[in-house]
Formats: sequence, C-alpha cells, structure tokens
Amino acid sequence: MNRKAGNRHLETSLAAFKTYLKKDFISAIDITENLCEGFRDYLLKKYNGETPANYFMRFKRVLKAAKKDGYFRNNSSEDVVAKSNKNKQIKEILTEDDYIKLMNMPSKEAIKKLPRL
Repeated sequence: MNRKAGNRHLETSLAAFKTYLKKDFISAIDITENLCEGFRDYLLKKYNGETPANYFMRFKRVLKAAKKDGYFRNNSSEDVVAKSNKNKQIKEILTEDDYIKLMNMPSKEAIKKLPRL
C-alpha cells in the first residue's frame, strides 16, 4: 500500500501517529472517530502549512485500505476532514528586481580579487 521509494509523508505520518499515541501498537477497536479527530488536532498543533493535511490524508488512506481489505467494518476517519494549518508561515519570495540585484552582486571570489585600499 503506497510503498514508493521516497514516500516520506507516509512514513512521517506513521511516526507522528505513534508519537501521538505514545505507543507502537493500537488495537483496531481503539481506532475511533474521536481518536482520528484527536490525531488531526495534534497534527494541526505540531505542524504548519499543508503538512497536517498531507499527513492526515495519508493516515486516512491507510484506514480506507484497511477497511477495503476487511480489517475494519467501517472507516473511523471517513467523516474527519483533513485541514491545513491556517497559521502558515509566509515564505519570503524574491521579486524579479531582487533577483536581478542578487545576480549582479559580486561573488566572494570576485570580492577577494579586489585591490585592498
């Protein structure tokens, strides 16, 4: 299930779920809608931007596959919506003018070759 090389979201989502649970094993009967909501809220508190939604969507995908394979009668995460963190950190983006200024700045090597006054 979703085992592609470099699929860090699935692995990191599992690690976050284990940290949230504070244990490595959970019984299928313990995976309730309340637990899913708690995990989603934990992700929202811990991560910024789209990361909480990405990790929770991977979690939901695993539960959906488990239901499809007969491990669950219902999918406890089905009605729990994945959310992004509204407190996104705004990344600074270079404007075209900033980029041109940066490209026209002398490199460290060029500065070293300048005569000393």
